[in-house]
Amino acid sequence: MKRLDPISKEIVDLLSEYFKEKEDLKDLAVKLYFAYLRKGRKGLEETIRELMENVESKS
Repeated sequence: MKRLDPISKEIVDLLSEYFKEKEDLKDLAVKLYFAYLRKGRKGLEETIRELMENVESKS
């Protein structure tokens, strides 16, 4: 993982601790957090939409 600013590192650490027994959920939470940081709210909405489409197509 790239070096993170202190706030992002703290958030990723909290997500990792919260989802420590669910690695797939931790990865998803971190991915969504970084999508929001990179692209803002609209980018987060697009990322969630893409993820939901992928889930639906695999069902």
